[in-house]
Amino acid sequence: MKKLVFSLLFFAFSFSLIAQTNANTPRLSMAIVEGSLQLQWELSREINTSYFVVEKLVAGSNDYEPIHSEKANGYSHFKTSYDFEEYLISAQNKYRVVLVMMDGTRVYSNVIVVPQTDLKPIDTASSIVTK
Repeated sequence: MKKLVFSLLFFAFSFSLIAQTNANTPRLSMAIVEGSLQLQWELSREINTSYFVVEKLVAGSNDYEPIHSEKANGYSHFKTSYDFEEYLISAQNKYRVVLVMMDGTRVYSNVIVVPQTDLKPIDTASSIVTK
């Protein structure tokens, strides 16, 4: 009986963490307006969020570099959105947003690539969660 109760509690806790992660996954989009790159990310709701880091991968480089950080709301039952404007843009640069949770877990947004000729964003990766 104790095993069953423990298993049920573990399942409920695991399900809760998955639900929080899915709710907290940033969805990144972009627009190029008058020579600047406008990044915007949204979350369907926020649970235990701490801050965001916008990262850029310059074409030809192997490592993302942080270019902006912003405090998160922490808790919100409604959709929230954030934005950042980048003035030094080059074709093929990649951008992503990292959401750092209060427990240190990092949730990664999709990746946006600045296109060479077409102004539509290219979504190159789905969300990733790491701890």
